[in-house]
Amino acid sequence: MELLRLFIAIKLPQDFTKKLINYQIFLNNPIFKLTTSQNLHLTLLFLGDIPKTQIPNLKHIIQQNIVNFKPAPIIFKTISYGPYPQVPRLVWLTGTTSESYNNLKKTISEQITRELSLDKFNDLYDFIPHITLARLKNNIHQPLPELPHHDIFNNYSFTPNRIWLEQSILKKEGPQYIDLEEFNL
Repeated sequence: MELLRLFIAIKLPQDFTKKLINYQIFLNNPIFKLTTSQNLHLTLLFLGDIPKTQIPNLKHIIQQNIVNFKPAPIIFKTISYGPYPQVPRLVWLTGTTSESYNNLKKTISEQITRELSLDKFNDLYDFIPHITLARLKNNIHQPLPELPHHDIFNNYSFTPNRIWLEQSILKKEGPQYIDLEEFNL
């Protein structure tokens, strides 16, 4: 059985992506592996390895759950090391949790678990908007540099009008994302 590594993504407006790329210039340090411009996104829901045969059902579940969904602005706050400051693995831009996106994530998760019989699938975490700007390379034996202009995107917001079902193919040079389906909100 062929498995595909999948997630539901919110793509970023082009002008915002350009601003993020401009910020990445400040991360010019060998300890960082920068996220490529085509990989900058928000993950609404990471699905993991899903049987290829389930993709049509998965698309149907997503479509059902977005019918009455009203997109809200996603508001960003600060750039920091994450996901845990004590054990950082990346540099990310985080935002404020949104009840509407939490509910969408939860209802899709529950329906996938119920209808696709994926008992291992249980994503209980809130949707915390975050964009990975860079990953820390392994074996860093030096103090991490202070992140410049960490509040440069404070209160920047955008309202998505689409989401995507994405496949992630892990490669040595970094993940490659493939659009499987686009859904209008």
